[in-house]
Amino acid sequence: MACGRRDDPWPYSPKPSRRVSVVQWTVNVRSRVMTGVTVEDVLDYAKDFERSYVAVVHGRIKLRVKQIVYVAFSRDETTMGFGFPKDDRPALVASDPDRFFLPRPSDMRFHWVETRLDRLEIDEMQEFVLDAWGMVVPKFLFRDRLSKMGLSEAQDLPKDRYSVPRFSRTRE
Repeated sequence: MACGRRDDPWPYSPKPSRRVSVVQWTVNVRSRVMTGVTVEDVLDYAKDFERSYVAVVHGRIKLRVKQIVYVAFSRDETTMGFGFPKDDRPALVASDPDRFFLPRPSDMRFHWVETRLDRLEIDEMQEFVLDAWGMVVPKFLFRDRLSKMGLSEAQDLPKDRYSVPRFSRTRE
């Protein structure tokens, strides 16, 4: 069974047929646990986001809402790209160039930035993934998620999907 096929229930899990000695496996697990986040951490965090699902495209794991990708991993699962506002992208990359970097030139037109998973903390990952998801879902879903989490930013969001002010139809 090849990774990424439709009949493979867990396309992002390691293959059981992989022959690795116990010593090598222990070293790999320890190094992954002690440093940064893993793909499984991100998938576990985003599994209950409304309208979100996991897709595997050409061997890359992606989180989507409909056809819009808001998180994507490299094939070797060392880097993660996520939705991020274009205007704030240079400031984020300049703040820590060892962790964050710009996407390839063909992806610069999108609201996107990339990071190295081994240098990312769990709470930072959760914030970036939640904000990326919030960029692609309707604002009422994002506002509901924030209020369920008990975050105060839920009051700062617009009341409905449109930020255009509505006026009453009565004349004065």
